[in-house]
Amino acid sequence: MSAMTKGTFEINRLLAIAVAVGLCMGVGFTVRADRGKPRLIGYAKILEAPKIRPTSAAPSRSKKSRRGEFPSYAEAMLEPVYIGSAATTGNESQLSQGEVTNTINKHLDTMYNKCVEKELEHAKLNRVKIEIAVDRKGTVMGATVSPGSKAFQKCMVGIVQNIKFRSFSAPRMGVEYGFRLG
Repeated sequence: MSAMTKGTFEINRLLAIAVAVGLCMGVGFTVRADRGKPRLIGYAKILEAPKIRPTSAAPSRSKKSRRGEFPSYAEAMLEPVYIGSAATTGNESQLSQGEVTNTINKHLDTMYNKCVEKELEHAKLNRVKIEIAVDRKGTVMGATVSPGSKAFQKCMVGIVQNIKFRSFSAPRMGVEYGFRLG
């Protein structure tokens, strides 16, 4: 191998190791860069399972909180859920960090164009954190966005509440998705 080929091979090998380590850790990220726009670097993590209040029937959830708005993450996670029969094996699957990242990344451009650009006109925004409660059908039950103005948070939640994840067998799960402007 020539020196240039060895150097290219070594760089590719190091990149492959870094990607493999990232995948083993369940870390997902993306980098978006359009001309004139800052890069958005996103991540996702699975939040610890909430303490579930058992119920004998599936709850009747409305899409609005007590305040008349889409429920926050905390409100949605406090809702009772039907946990099924005690005779089941308990092997309940959830979404992986990579699945969460990939699903939400599809909506990054919309988030940026509809919400982030407007917020940047009058405020500094470096990092955004979105906490999302997802039910077993893959429907967003509630979401909380921070930081930002109330208008920014409402805009972001309006997009997040319409994201559809794949279904999974656990009663629900909490995820955190965030991005920073780099």
